[in-house]
Amino acid sequence: MTALRLSKLVKPDDIYVISPSIYFEIISSHLSEIFHKPFKNIITEPVPKNTAPAIALGIKYLLDNGIIKKDEYLLFCPADHIIKGDESFINAVKQAEKNPDDKIILFGIKPDRAETGYGYIQTRKSSNPVFSEVVCFLEKPDLDTAKKLLEKDDFVWNSGMFLFTADSIMSEFKKNLAEVHRHLEEDPYDVFLNNFVDFNAVSFDKGILEKSSNIKCVNLQITWNDVGSLDSLHAVLEKDASGNVIEGDVVIQDVSNSIIISKSMLLAALGIKNMVIIEAEDAILVANMDQSQKVRDIVMKLQKDRRKEVIENKTTYRPWGKYTVLEESENYKIKKIVVNPKSTLSLQRHKQRSEHWIVVTGTACIRINDNELEIHKNESAYVPKNIIHRLANPFTEPLEIIEVQNGDYLGEDDIERIDDVYGRI
Repeated sequence: MTALRLSKLVKPDDIYVISPSIYFEIISSHLSEIFHKPFKNIITEPVPKNTAPAIALGIKYLLDNGIIKKDEYLLFCPADHIIKGDESFINAVKQAEKNPDDKIILFGIKPDRAETGYGYIQTRKSSNPVFSEVVCFLEKPDLDTAKKLLEKDDFVWNSGMFLFTADSIMSEFKKNLAEVHRHLEEDPYDVFLNNFVDFNAVSFDKGILEKSSNIKCVNLQITWNDVGSLDSLHAVLEKDASGNVIEGDVVIQDVSNSIIISKSMLLAALGIKNMVIIEAEDAILVANMDQSQKVRDIVMKLQKDRRKEVIENKTTYRPWGKYTVLEESENYKIKKIVVNPKSTLSLQRHKQRSEHWIVVTGTACIRINDNELEIHKNESAYVPKNIIHRLANPFTEPLEIIEVQNGDYLGEDDIERIDDVYGRI
C-alpha cells in the first residue's frame, strides 16, 4: 500500500526500500508483483540499528551510486502505515517541497482519538500557512494526558514521515550524530556497510529531530494508523456487526470484538470476546486482545529456543514468486512452487540434492546445463545434483509446479547461485 501510494508521486524506479536483509525476499516478491517487473531497489541493513542509521544508509547508497544530488528532496515513509486519503497526502508532500529554507519537514496528523501508542508534536502557527513551527516533542503519553491533548489544537501525532534534502540531513548528522556523519563523508559504500554494525541503535527522532532547530511541520487531516500491534490492526480492518475481523474458513457463534484468521483449515470459535486467534499453516496464536503488544515476548522466547518457525515459514516468498512445503522427511521434501509471470529463478546448482519438477499449470522454460526446453502441464523434468539449472516463466500466466527433492541434506542454504536478476549472488 505504501509503495502504491508513493507511485502516485514518483516513478516506481524512484522508490527505494531500506530493510533488514531477512525481509529482502518477501519485499522483492510483493513489489515485483504490484509493479509487474523485477523490483531491485532494496537497500539491506547488515543488522537492524533503528531509523537514524537506516536513513544514513539509504542516503549513502543513493549518493554513492549517483542516484540523487545533494539538493534533491527525499521522502522517508515507514512501510507499516495505513493511510486513507492518498490524494490529500500527495498534495501535502507537494506543498512541503515548496520549502524556501531547506528545512527538515515533518508530517503531523490531527488526532481523532486519545491515543497512548503514538508520539506527539506541539506546534504553533508560522507566517507561512503551509508550515507550522515545532515547539517540542512529547513521548507516548498516558491515557489521561492523551485525552487532554485531544482537546488542544496545537498537538499532532508524529507520523514518522519526513521530507528533506541530502544536504540538510547531512548537516544534521554532522551536528548531532558526528560518528555516523564521519563515515558518511569518508567511507566508500562497502566500507560504510562494514562499519554499520558499530553504530549505536538510535531513532531518527531521538538522534536528529529532537536536537534540531532546522525543522518545520506540515499538518495533515487524514485517516492514519501506525499498525504496530494486532489491536491496532483490528481497528483498521473491516469488521462484522459484532466487531469481529474474520478471514478464511471460520465458523463462529457468540463471538465479539475478536480477530479470527485461518489460512489452511476449518477454525471454529464459540463464546469468546476480545480474542486474537490466527492459524498460519505452521503455527497458531491465541491471545487476549489487550495482550497483543506482548507477542514480541513470545517471539523472543522462540528465538532463544532456536525454533525454525521464527525464520522459516511453510510458505516462503521469493522475488520471483513463492513456494509452500507440502511434506518433508529426512531425505525428501515436496514443494508447490509458483513462479510469477515474466519471472525467473536464479541460475544455480545444488551439491546435496536432486530435483524432479512436474508442471501443474502453465508452461515452464527450463535450462539444464546447456540444454533448454519447455515443459507443459502433466510433463516433468529431472535435475541431478551438481548440475547447473534454471527455471523460468516468460509467459503472462502464473506457473505452478510440484518439486520433489531427494538428498542427504535439503536445507535452503544448499544453493550456489551463478547468475541472478535480483542480485542475490
